[in-house]
Amino acid sequence: MNYLGQIQSLNVTFDEPSKRIVVARCLIRWNPFTKITVNNQWPVLYPLDSVKPGKYSVVYKTKEGEATAATFDVP
Repeated sequence: MNYLGQIQSLNVTFDEPSKRIVVARCLIRWNPFTKITVNNQWPVLYPLDSVKPGKYSVVYKTKEGEATAATFDVP
């Protein structure tokens, strides 16, 4: 049970034409009296078996737009 009254979800989208993986996190607080976050670091696993060779980036959404978390090469 989440006693802090939060809903957290994660969405991972593969944008093949742009060669990037977009990670979006949703955090909904039901308790207006606290800014505590239960878990701020989510592990993300994405299988690369079907990804074409090339250089890719992992981006995440922020309040200001998108930021790059990492880049990787698929041989």
